Amino acid sequence: MEPLSKKLRQVADYILDNAQDVQFQTITDLARNTQTSEATVVRLCRDMGYKAIPIFVWRLLSI
Repeated sequence: MEPLSKKLRQVADYILDNAQDVQFQTITDLARNTQTSEATVVRLCRDMGYKAIPIFVWRLLSI
């Protein structure tokens, strides 16, 4: 797996630091809270092997 870009890392770090809150956020909320774009949030999800943000967040919370 290639290293994450700066923007993807911002989103990943935010999700890890705020896992309980992220489950209630939309893609738009995540983008706003990480000062990135909706496309960046979707790209992170896709790059991590998930087809949808809710599945990605659910999997994260189940770890």
